[in-house]
Amino acid sequence: MVRRVVEACAQAFTQTLTLLALAALLLAVAAPTLLSAQGTGRVAGVVRGSESKVPLPGAQVTLVGSTLTVTTNNEGRFVLAPVVAGELRVRISYLGRTPRTITVSVTTGGTTTLTADLESVVLSAVTVRASGQAEALSRQQNAANIKNVVAADQMGRFPDASAPEAVQRLPGVALQRDQGEGRYVQLRGSSAATTQVTVNGEQIGSPEASSRQIALDAVPVGVLAAVEVSKAITPDMDADAVGGSVNLITKRPGIGRTVTAELSGGYAAIREQGSGLGAVTYGDRSADGRFGWLLSGSYGRRNFGSDGVEPDYDDDALNELEVRHYSLWRQRTGSTASLDFRPNARTTFYVNGLWSELQDQEQRRVQAHLIEDGELAYLHKNRLEKISTLNVLAGAEHQLPRGIQLDYRAGATRSQEDTPFDREFGFLQEDVAFSPSRADVNRPQPNPSAAALAGTYAFDEMEYGSSLTRNRDLVGAFNLSFPLRLGTSTTGRLRVGAKARDRHKDQVLDAFATELEDGDLVLGRDIGSRFDNAAFSAGRYAMPFRTSASDVSDFTTRFHSMLSSPEADLEAQSEAFDLRERVLAGYVSAELNLTPRLLFLPGVRVEQTQLESDGNVFDAEEETLSPMSAKNNYTNLFPMAHLRYRIADQTNVRAAYTQTIFRPNFFDLVPYRIVDGEDVETGNPQLKPMLARNYDLMIERYDQRVGVISAGVFFKQLTNPVFSQTLDNELGGETTTPVNAQDGEIRGVELAWQQRFTSLPGVLSGLGLYSNFTYTDSRATQPNGRVTRLAGQSSRAYNIAVSYEKYGFSGQVSLNHVGDFIDELGEEEGDDLFANSRSQLDLSMSYFFTSSTQVYAEAINLTNAPYRTFQGAPDRMRQREFYRPSLQLGLRFRP
Repeated sequence: MVRRVVEACAQAFTQTLTLLALAALLLAVAAPTLLSAQGTGRVAGVVRGSESKVPLPGAQVTLVGSTLTVTTNNEGRFVLAPVVAGELRVRISYLGRTPRTITVSVTTGGTTTLTADLESVVLSAVTVRASGQAEALSRQQNAANIKNVVAADQMGRFPDASAPEAVQRLPGVALQRDQGEGRYVQLRGSSAATTQVTVNGEQIGSPEASSRQIALDAVPVGVLAAVEVSKAITPDMDADAVGGSVNLITKRPGIGRTVTAELSGGYAAIREQGSGLGAVTYGDRSADGRFGWLLSGSYGRRNFGSDGVEPDYDDDALNELEVRHYSLWRQRTGSTASLDFRPNARTTFYVNGLWSELQDQEQRRVQAHLIEDGELAYLHKNRLEKISTLNVLAGAEHQLPRGIQLDYRAGATRSQEDTPFDREFGFLQEDVAFSPSRADVNRPQPNPSAAALAGTYAFDEMEYGSSLTRNRDLVGAFNLSFPLRLGTSTTGRLRVGAKARDRHKDQVLDAFATELEDGDLVLGRDIGSRFDNAAFSAGRYAMPFRTSASDVSDFTTRFHSMLSSPEADLEAQSEAFDLRERVLAGYVSAELNLTPRLLFLPGVRVEQTQLESDGNVFDAEEETLSPMSAKNNYTNLFPMAHLRYRIADQTNVRAAYTQTIFRPNFFDLVPYRIVDGEDVETGNPQLKPMLARNYDLMIERYDQRVGVISAGVFFKQLTNPVFSQTLDNELGGETTTPVNAQDGEIRGVELAWQQRFTSLPGVLSGLGLYSNFTYTDSRATQPNGRVTRLAGQSSRAYNIAVSYEKYGFSGQVSLNHVGDFIDELGEEEGDDLFANSRSQLDLSMSYFFTSSTQVYAEAINLTNAPYRTFQGAPDRMRQREFYRPSLQLGLRFRP
C-alpha cells in the first residue's frame, strides 16, 4: 500500500515537473532570446580573497534589483551581460567571507571591469588553509543541481591515498574494496557500474573487460584539486549516470607561482614492510597574466598483504576450506599538466591532461582443504596487473557580443588493463581423512588427519597466461549559451549543445596449461620450503610450506624437461572480444531566475547509441573457436527539471526530476557462446539499457564558518534492470545468459553535518565535526519472479569525524561504516552472497611548525576491521580477511 502511494506521488510529481519544464522551454525558445545591444553593456571582473589575492571560484555575483546572477569560474572571473547602461550595484558573496556590494557605472556597448576582494569572516591561519573547502562548499551552495564537493585541503585531513578513499567520506557514497583498499565507487545504493566517472567533466572509459565500473584507486589524491559528486545531473551532462556522477578535477594554474611538495613513509604491520609516497606541484603565470601552466606528479608504493580463510559448504556441512596468505605491493603513479592562454579578456584556450597508473603485483598462497574429495592442495599465484589511463582534453571558451557564450572541446582517453603474466601452480596430496568442525562459525576447522598437512604434495598442474584490455574514447562537444529575459523580471540563459563520443574496446588473451610428463616433483623437497605462519591474523590455521615469487615465474624454465607441451585453454581464450560503441547526443535547457531567490532549470537531452560487437563461440566437445558478430541501435529521450529556492541567504530548498540510463556491461553485450558438455553460457547483444526516473528533494543550510547541514530524500524507479538467468536447455543441462528483468526501485535518506565550532570559548573553539548518514532500501524482481534487494545496496552508511585545529595543530579521528549488502545475487534466497557490515577507524594528525611546512602522521584501520562475507545466513561464512593497521609519517610544503 505504502509503495503504491509513493509511486503515485512520484508519477504526479513527474508529470507536473515535466509539464513545467516543457512550458518553460517552449516559452524560452519562442521568446526573443537575444537582448538588444542598444542601451546595454557588460560588467566583468574577478573575485579574490583580501589577504592572499587568490581568486575565489564559485562566488555568487548578483545585479542588485534584478534576478540576474552568475557564479565565478575556476579563475574567479565573472561576466554579467547584458545589463542596462547606467549606475548599477553588484553584490558578491562567498562562503566564509563578508559579502560586498559595489557600485559601478556601465556605458552603452561598453565593458566595466572590477576587482572585488572579500575579507574572511574569521581571519586566521586555519581559515586561510581551508580556502579550498570554502570554495568547494560555495560551488555546492550555488550550483543549479544537487551535488557534493570536496576540495584538496579537506581530502588532506583524512589518511586517503587514492580518489575513492577520499570520495567515501561524502554522503550517499559506499566503496567496493580490494585487499582492504577502496576501488569502486557506489552512489545511493546503485551498483558501481552505474557510477559515471569523469575527468574535468569528460568521461573516461573503463579499462576492465567485463564491466563499466572504473577502478579509481589508480588515481592518487595528490594530483586532484577537488572532487564533485553530482546526485542529480543536468541536461548538458552525459545521461549514463543512474547512480550519479563523480567528476575528478585536476589542478589548474593560479594567478601566480604555485609550489607544493609532499614526502612520506609508511609501515604495514601485516607483512612488516615499508612504503613511501612523494608528490610535487609547480606552476606559474606570465607577467601579463595571459599564459599559465601547472605540472603535478605523485608516486607512491605500498607493500602490504592480507590473511584470510574461505570455506564452502554442502548444505550445512563443510566441504572445502582455503587458507589464503597474500603478499603484494601496489604502486601508484600519477601526473597532470594544465595550460591556458587568454589572448584577451573574452577568450580562453586550454589543454588539460591526466595520466595515472596502478601496478599491482600479488603473491597468493593457498592451502586448500578439499574435504569432499579427500585431498589437500597447495597453490601459489604470481600475477602482475597494470591499470593505466591517459586523458587529454583541449578546448576554448569565448564571450561573444550581446552576452552570448560559446565553448567547445575535444578529448581523447586511452585506458587499459594489462596483465603481462598470471601464473599459478598447484601441488596435491590425495587420500586425506578429515574431521571438519563448524563449532566456531568464524573459524571453521577442516581438521585433516595427523601429519597430513606436512605430508607429500606432488605436482599437479601449472596454468599461465596474459591478457590485455584496451579502451579508446574520442569525444567532441560544443555548448552555446544565450541571455534570456522573459517578461519584465525573469532573466536567465538558454543553452544548447551537442556531443559525439566514439568508444572502441577490445580484449586479447592467452591461456595455457602444462602437467608433469616425466619424473616427479614434490613440494618442500624439489621446490619451496617450510613455513611458519604462527602470526596468521585469521586464526589458528596451518600452512606448512611456502614458495617464492621466483619459484612460480621460473617454474616452466627450471623444470622444462619434465613438463608436457603447453596446451591452449580455448575456453578462457573465448573471452576475447572487440566492441565499438558510438553515442550522439544533443540537449536544450534554460536556467531561469524566476525571482531573486527562485531558480528553475528545465531541459531535455537525447542520445542515440550504436553498438557493434564481435565475440567467439567455443565448443568444448569439438575444441573449436568460431567468430560471431552482432549489432544493436537505440535512441532515448531524457527530460529533466531542477528547482532551487533560497528561503534565506544561506538556506536552499532543492527539488529535481531527472532521467538517466545504464548501458549494459561490455561483456554482457558480446555475442559469445561457451558450450561445455550440457551447459551453455552466452552473451546477449540485444539487451535493453536500464532506464531510471530519479526524484530528489533536499534542504541545506550553510554556515559562514565553512559548514553545512543538510537533509534529503531520493527515489529511483528502474526499468529493464539486467540479471543473470539460468534455465534448463535442450541438451539436458543449463543455459546462463544476461536478460532484462522486471522493474526495480531504490529509495533513501541522506543527512549531513559539517561544522567548525569556532564560537565556543577558549581551547574548545578548535573543535570540528564532519558527519553524514545515508539510509537506502531497494527492491527488484529477478527473471524467476523472486523479489530481492539490488546487488551492492547497503541499508546504512555513515561517516563520523571529530577534529581539532588550533595553535598550528590539526588532529582528526574518523569512522567510516558500510552496512551489509548483497555482493552476488543467487537464483534462490539462500544462494545470495552477502558482504558483512564493516567499520574502519582512522587517525590523522599534523602540525605546522612554519606557516607553510607541515608534518603529519596517519594511522589506518586501527581496529583491524576484517572483510567478511556469508551465503544465505550469517553462520555460513564464505570469506574472512584481515589487513591489520598501517602507519604513515610525512612532510608537506605548501607556501
